[in-house]
Amino acid sequence: MPSSPSRGEFIALLALLFATIALSIDAMLLALPDIAAALSPGDPNKAQLVITSFVLGMGLGTLFAAPLSDSFGRKTMILAGFVL
Repeated sequence: MPSSPSRGEFIALLALLFATIALSIDAMLLALPDIAAALSPGDPNKAQLVITSFVLGMGLGTLFAAPLSDSFGRKTMILAGFVL
């Protein structure tokens, strides 16, 4: 029977998960004007689809990660995601 993580480890892991998502969105928003210039120079508003794609990717990724985390364990999958 695997031991449960300590309270500090659990809090640090959750904080790292939420911080990773927040930092990736912030970095993407800062680069949005450059993305718009590269992807759609004629219509810069289409670059907002990058944000939609990011959110959809996060949602669809859950559909694949959830069964894997049930099979291999949540901690293993989270650490594998950080390495990836």
